[in-house]
Amino acid sequence: MRNIILLALSLFVVTLLFSQETDKPIGNKGFLIGVNANLIFPGADLSKRFGVAQSVAPYLGYKTSNNWTIGLTGGLLYGNNIKEDSLLKPLETLDGRLIGIDGFFSQVNLFERGYFVKAELGKTFTLNTTNLNSGIMVNAGIGFLQHKIKIVDLDRLLPSLFGDYLKGYDRLSNGLLLSQFIGYSYYGNSNFVNFYAGVEFMQGFTQNRRDYNYNQMRADTEQRLDLMYTIRAGWIIPIFNTVGKSKKYYN
Repeated sequence: MRNIILLALSLFVVTLLFSQETDKPIGNKGFLIGVNANLIFPGADLSKRFGVAQSVAPYLGYKTSNNWTIGLTGGLLYGNNIKEDSLLKPLETLDGRLIGIDGFFSQVNLFERGYFVKAELGKTFTLNTTNLNSGIMVNAGIGFLQHKIKIVDLDRLLPSLFGDYLKGYDRLSNGLLLSQFIGYSYYGNSNFVNFYAGVEFMQGFTQNRRDYNYNQMRADTEQRLDLMYTIRAGWIIPIFNTVGKSKKYYN
């Protein structure tokens, strides 16, 4: 939370400094449509459950002539590195195997699945006066995070993993999501050569939403702190409106 406050104050101060009238031309303004890919390294409680994950997320936003951006993004989380591998212990034999209703050993695979949605407010700081739309980009976001362990019974021979029974094992968790990003954005002369890349820090304040965990034989009511250290890169198609710019320029 302290990082969010410091970032918001920094953006506010910079806005005051850059809102003074100058003789510099303004940047373009318009809508932004794109997609971003994320490589996610978990921290805190999330790292006890999952390993490295990925996500792909669409993006829709708006950029002002002063290089402020506001946007919406959201995407699916997926991975196959599950560290919380004891959740099926109540169903296993003494040697750690699962037996289906046909009397043979059954195979079960575990995956990370989830999604996030968030709104973002950001600012791009120009480094080159010949390209006023590009530069160092920072933003902060707020939204919603959800994740769970997806359990796949390949042969569908384990009745304990059918229907509502599955909910006692999947660890469905969700809650508030905050994020902070810093990177570089580039807008070229072509509408198809526009991208950004950087690092993002996300904090999920989540809680288990299932009534009962079978392997723990109790409900899980503890508050979670799910951290995600992310390498984020995106491709953007801008729909800029360059008609009717004022002769007085603001940077």
